[in-house]
Amino acid sequence: PVSGPLPCPAALSGCTICYQLREASTDEQLCTAEVAAQLLAMADDQDAATALDTLFSQFRQHYLAAKLNRNIDQITADTQR
Repeated sequence: PVSGPLPCPAALSGCTICYQLREASTDEQLCTAEVAAQLLAMADDQDAATALDTLFSQFRQHYLAAKLNRNIDQITADTQR
C-alpha cells in the first residue's frame, strides 16, 4: 500500500490534455493513458509512447461518437479543429 501521494514527475506538467471524455478539475489533470504515454517517452520508449497515443486517440474518437450518437467522421473533424 502507498502511504502518501504518488510521485508526479515534473516533466508531466505542461502536457497537452486531450481526454475530452470528462471535464478535468484542473489543467494539470491527465488521464491514465496520457500519463502512461508520457512515462514511456521519459523511459526512452518512444515507439510505445507513440503507439499508445495513437490508440488512445482512436479510442477517444470512437467513444465520443458512440456517446454522442454521431458518425465517427463528425467526431474526427471536431477533434482536429
